Amino acid sequence: MKARLHYALLLYLAEMVGHVPSYQMRHWVYRRLCRIQLGPHTNIQRGLRLFCLGGIKIGDYCCINRDVTLDGRRGLEIGDNVHLSVGSRILTLGHAPRSPDFAPAVGP
Repeated sequence: MKARLHYALLLYLAEMVGHVPSYQMRHWVYRRLCRIQLGPHTNIQRGLRLFCLGGIKIGDYCCINRDVTLDGRRGLEIGDNVHLSVGSRILTLGHAPRSPDFAPAVGP
């Protein structure tokens, strides 16, 4: 129970820090607390939304624009020199819409 609360608080912090104007503060929280591996020249704009802490690796010279959603539930690796447009969403886990119990669906 305590671990779940801790995880929920970190997700909340990640959501809130995404709206902080300070580039350095956002990157510090993403690297240190959210365990996202960021390339040294990567730029993350405001409004990043995460579905899972950790499991996300972003290469060098990338630009993650405003209001992007990244899902690290099944691991996510973004290579070097990638630019994600405003409002982009990269999901690694979904559900089967025709399944009676909405079973998880992994893959493209």
